[in-house]
Parts: sequence; C-alpha cells; structure tokens
Amino acid sequence: MPLADLAEKYRRMLALRARLLDEGHAAVRDELRALAAAWPGALRELDTLPTDELTARLAALDAVAAGGAPPPSWALWMDGYHALVRLALALRAHDAVDAERLARDAGLSDDERALLARPPHGRVMAAVFTLLGARHGVDARTLWDTLFPPRGARPRPYRDG
Repeated sequence: MPLADLAEKYRRMLALRARLLDEGHAAVRDELRALAAAWPGALRELDTLPTDELTARLAALDAVAAGGAPPPSWALWMDGYHALVRLALALRAHDAVDAERLARDAGLSDDERALLARPPHGRVMAAVFTLLGARHGVDARTLWDTLFPPRGARPRPYRDG
C-alpha cells in the first residue's frame, strides 16, 4: 500500500479522534469499523497514541509526499504491518483468493505465509512481528514499541494532547 494511503489513515484517525472527543463512540461506530477494515490494527493506534503523535506521523508522511524527506522507518514498518495483518485475516477467513493476492503483493514465501496461517501457539501478532522484523532487520520488540509505544509516560489518547 503506498505511503499516501498511510497518510490518509492518519487524516481519518485525527478526524475520528476529534469526533470521538466531541460526539462519543456511538456516533462514529461505522467510521471506526471502516477504518479497521481498511487498515487492520489502526484502532489500536487510535486507542493508544496521543493526538500529537498522530499529527506528527501525518506530518512526516506529508513531507515524504512533498518530496522533502525519505520515508521514515516506522512508516515502512507500519505499511508492512497492515499488509501482514490483512493477509492473516484473509487466511483466518479462509478467503483463498484474497489471501493469494495479498501474499503475492507482500512478496511472502510459502513458509512465511504458512507462519501466518498457523502461527505458533495461535499468536497471530507474534507471527506478524516476527515476519516484519525479519524483513526489516529489526527485533520484534523494537517494532512493537515504535509502532505502538508503551503507555508508560504517555497521556491518555482521548485527552487533548
């Protein structure tokens, strides 16, 4: 998926964040479902990342689109994350046609696809981050902490900050 699509995800997330704050969850339920369908895992970001981090991610992607910056590592990792989770969901739904197309688009080997289809101990996210780490030469914990930073010192996301 092109990084422009990833920028659109952050635009939608920021708009949804504002509406969630103003109108509540029930008012945007269908939009949340659409966001999750387009970018599996995006709701985790929306739930955990503060507004300033969402804004910073969008700004970085807009800078790439304007030709002013190379893609940041996290953007490439996030793009790969969404592709792998999308494939894992297709495999789980036994959608062979979609799974074949997604695996081909992601450039996965048969062994990598099998790992997503039958992850050890049923842990799909562990398999996703194992594959993502192998592709980018980064350990799974670093990927996870970069894409979905630990709450620790972060403020709650639905506050203004």
